[in-house]
Amino acid sequence: MPFLAQQTSMRGERETPTCSLCSGRGSLEHLLSSCPKSMADGRYCWHHDQVLKAVAENIALAISTTKHHHALKKAIFFIKAGERPRAGPQITTGLLHTAPDWQLHVDLGKQLILPQHIVTTSLRPDMIIISEASKHLNMLELLVPWEERIEEANERKRAKYQELVEECKGRV
Repeated sequence: MPFLAQQTSMRGERETPTCSLCSGRGSLEHLLSSCPKSMADGRYCWHHDQVLKAVAENIALAISTTKHHHALKKAIFFIKAGERPRAGPQITTGLLHTAPDWQLHVDLGKQLILPQHIVTTSLRPDMIIISEASKHLNMLELLVPWEERIEEANERKRAKYQELVEECKGRV
């Protein structure tokens, strides 16, 4: 992350901080989302990929836990006469519990391409979770805008994928 260089006037008053990478106005917004030098150096991509990796690891863990729960649903537990049933694992509800065959694909290290049997597109979400059994495709694209522009960025991302969503729904 670039450092801010504080410029001090002769009277000791602080002036606007500058970015040490590009000499632009060094506001927090500039440092986190709009420093051209930082963006060109790939620093934004590194931060993006670190967040994506953490999200992917948690979703992968949830998928493997869900697969374990699907196996438990099929098991029959017998109780001997006079014994009380033991508390079994809690089966929760949620999207991942709707199918046993979830597959996670993440845009880390290689470019993510949606499976062609589902849809052909040039769009590249950051992550997809697919279930062939339930015919579900979940897409995730990280959204890291500055706070004042978060609604605008959300609308832009939704509009970007709207045609793809409609095409996928039409194939079901």
